[in-house]
Amino acid sequence: MAQRPRSVLSDGSSTPGKRTLAIDVGGTGLKASVLDARGKMLADPVRVATPYPCPPSVLVEALVTLVQPLPAFDRVSVGFPGVVRHGEVITAPHFGNAVWRGFAFADALAARFAQPVRLLNDADMQGLADSRQQDLQRIPWRQGAQEDWEQEMEWSGATHDRNSAHIDEL
Repeated sequence: MAQRPRSVLSDGSSTPGKRTLAIDVGGTGLKASVLDARGKMLADPVRVATPYPCPPSVLVEALVTLVQPLPAFDRVSVGFPGVVRHGEVITAPHFGNAVWRGFAFADALAARFAQPVRLLNDADMQGLADSRQQDLQRIPWRQGAQEDWEQEMEWSGATHDRNSAHIDEL
């Protein structure tokens, strides 16, 4: 069962810009919160254990249930523990590669949330969040991650802090 946010920290009405539902899919836990345009959490995060077995339909439903207590959002950013390209899962070692290979995860979530979704590998997402503090040429990207990261930069704009890797402008 999803933990209810202890409080809504802000309704976001005083902060202009889009609100982003930020989701972290982990091997042991699913976490989410809604961020304002500057990366500030608008509600305490919610968390549940990652279900197993975890085929795509089970994970999509778990995420839909997880975020129900959170405030409204305009878009979705998902960090996923596997190789992803253009919104599709290439590998998902924690969940079983065969059932996940080629699954259009971003499209499935966009259909359920009725909002645009960006999907990145969770480690690449952390690298993107840290990019403001580092020379990008020194970040050790896995092959193909640079292309997804560049697409993410187009979506998210050029200003980032540790909490706002995906959130500046759609």
